[in-house]
Amino acid sequence: MSAPTALGSGGGSSTGGGSIKLVTTRLTHNGVISANADPANYNASGGSGGSVWVQCGELDGLGEFQANGSYSINEHPGGGGRISIILTNSTMTSLSLKSSAPGGSKNSNRKVAAAAGTVYFCNISNPPSSGTLRIENPDNTTVDPVWTELPPRITGTQEPLRGTVLQLSDTAHVGLTSDCFVKDLFMSEGSTLRLNGYTLRVDSYKHPDWGDEAWVVYDGGQIIWRGGTIITVR
Repeated sequence: MSAPTALGSGGGSSTGGGSIKLVTTRLTHNGVISANADPANYNASGGSGGSVWVQCGELDGLGEFQANGSYSINEHPGGGGRISIILTNSTMTSLSLKSSAPGGSKNSNRKVAAAAGTVYFCNISNPPSSGTLRIENPDNTTVDPVWTELPPRITGTQEPLRGTVLQLSDTAHVGLTSDCFVKDLFMSEGSTLRLNGYTLRVDSYKHPDWGDEAWVVYDGGQIIWRGGTIITVR
């Protein structure tokens, strides 16, 4: 998630988003840097978003980073990709709010939305630094959600999440694939976290201001906050 290189998988007629990596001392960005999947034909599934990985000393501008899955008119949409922006000599700017990796939206014939991708930010110039992992899927509400796996089940060593602030919003549906330790956890209305029997440890106190429609499905798992434990079995 912090060093993405996946190309994104193709759909029935569309290609994946590809992979972009930028390493520079300064980036002034006023356009669109995109690893979006290509649109799908009428009766073909959508492709998944690719990856955008930026490492730079300073970042400014009004541009956008995108790694979106593609919409399909009549079949399944494609999943979101990965974005990682790592700064080494400056703080985050408004560009952090203009980065998106949602899955392709549902259509009237296949009322299934694709899984959201991930957007990771980290400023390593002011230790102790911590990354922020944002997962969101705007306007992709569905009665049969597709889950974003966390950590992703990919070949090789899983990336640790300890020290990462996890933010779930805008109908993101996230399912754990192992026990995890995060620095903090924020969930807004419409988001769902499924523990799948695993334990999520959070190095923070529980927030009282979660949205009324933010859900945790425990499935025999538990969330252990600093100073207390919440255990629910459904």
